[in-house]
Amino acid sequence: MFWAAFSFKIRSDLIIIERDQNTKRRDVIAKVYLEVLAKYLPTILEYDSIFIQDNISIYKAYKITKFF
Repeated sequence: MFWAAFSFKIRSDLIIIERDQNTKRRDVIAKVYLEVLAKYLPTILEYDSIFIQDNISIYKAYKITKFF
């Protein structure tokens, strides 16, 4: 999975999020995605920023919604 964020003035690097080979579906897990958000969002978001995600299931995980 790839992740990136941008605004009018700033953009993040393109981040490659590796799949977890230990899970049943060998997919990206919320824990790993949360680590990416915690590391990169503070570097690009401003006080009045709006962060938009699409509708994939990992974005709706409890850990992720609690983070926001």
